[in-house]
Amino acid sequence: MAERLDPRTAAAAVRAAGAIPARCVDQAAVNRLLAPSGRQLVSCTSRGERHLTVRWNDETAPVIDQDKVVAPIATRAFALTFAAVLGCCWTQPDDDPYPGEPVGVDEAIAAASGQVSYTWAKGALDHSLSAAGLVELDSDTVRLGHAVAAFTTGQISALRRLYDQLPRPAGSTAEDT
Repeated sequence: MAERLDPRTAAAAVRAAGAIPARCVDQAAVNRLLAPSGRQLVSCTSRGERHLTVRWNDETAPVIDQDKVVAPIATRAFALTFAAVLGCCWTQPDDDPYPGEPVGVDEAIAAASGQVSYTWAKGALDHSLSAAGLVELDSDTVRLGHAVAAFTTGQISALRRLYDQLPRPAGSTAEDT
């Protein structure tokens, strides 16, 4: 995807892919297109390159109907492993979690240990969390993904209230950050 996309195509591409290279998009034009639906493009980094993803504002963020399954359900391993990655990568609770600090995969898995097995945590990292854009993996390093860049201010506020409860590597506490 090297050529610049027209705004409608870019909006569809970012929705389909989760994030697209910023060099392919007129961000202002796509934001004008998305604004009436309460969304906007925000920057994130993937594989060292600036990308764009879509963020909802707090007033228009979708609510999942609990009576219907509309997306894959997050398993316990998925949730605990993501909490561990968040606890390891998000070092300053006054800052937004994204982009955070990259950490070793083993460090993130160790933070989840006692709650979920190594195999389940590694599987969650390699498959569901990376597919959801919540994490990005590079051989032995994990960082927060483009989906975290798209968290609304309300979601980030809720996470801040739980910051001290996020799993961290052995010997580390929220006060260490």
